[in-house]
Amino acid sequence: MRALEGPGLSLLCLVLALPALLPVPAVRGVAETPTYPWRDAETGERLVRLLQALRVARMPGLERSVRERFLPVH
Repeated sequence: MRALEGPGLSLLCLVLALPALLPVPAVRGVAETPTYPWRDAETGERLVRLLQALRVARMPGLERSVRERFLPVH
């Protein structure tokens, strides 16, 4: 078996790490949970990298959901 190489591995890691990077409350009424802008610069950078990875992976629905939840329009 060949090992994964290059940008594919990092993209795969980002996509697989999605649940850990973006914890979502597993409670009833998640849709009503308010969104809020990220104030922590490091977390904001991770979010930007995740969105870029989702774009490269051609996952527009998930990218849109993440943007709506974590980057609300003012």
